[in-house]
Amino acid sequence: MTSHDFILFALQIALMLAFGLFFGQLLRRRRQPAVVGEMLAGILLGPTVVGALFPGFYSWLFLSSEQVAAARDAMIKLGMLLFLFVAGLDVDLPDLSASGRRPLLIGLIGTLLPIAAGVALVYALPAGFWGPTASAQLFPLPCSSV
Repeated sequence: MTSHDFILFALQIALMLAFGLFFGQLLRRRRQPAVVGEMLAGILLGPTVVGALFPGFYSWLFLSSEQVAAARDAMIKLGMLLFLFVAGLDVDLPDLSASGRRPLLIGLIGTLLPIAAGVALVYALPAGFWGPTASAQLFPLPCSSV
């Protein structure tokens, strides 16, 4: 990674953190969860808003180099892993076991139902919808005659 790439990487991380912190605090002041503001910041900073309104700036900052994209993706995955770890630290197991089976059932349904719906949607839409790379990775259904 060149020094120019590192500067872009640092700028990307700083901008994402600043947007996330700003919008998180903004929504917290409006008595909403900070994570909603952080997600809103990601939508605004991504290709949906900044990429559409300022495509030159977006491509200069986020689509500049494969090495920067790989480092950014690795940092995002590490951040998500640490976030899940911290969220798991907040779980009070004695409290959870006192609640009975209901939280377990809600957690399982809340996890398995969206996954099943997503898998069903992937196979319900034509394979060409997902593009050539994803279409090549689809497993054929046992009942299909492809």
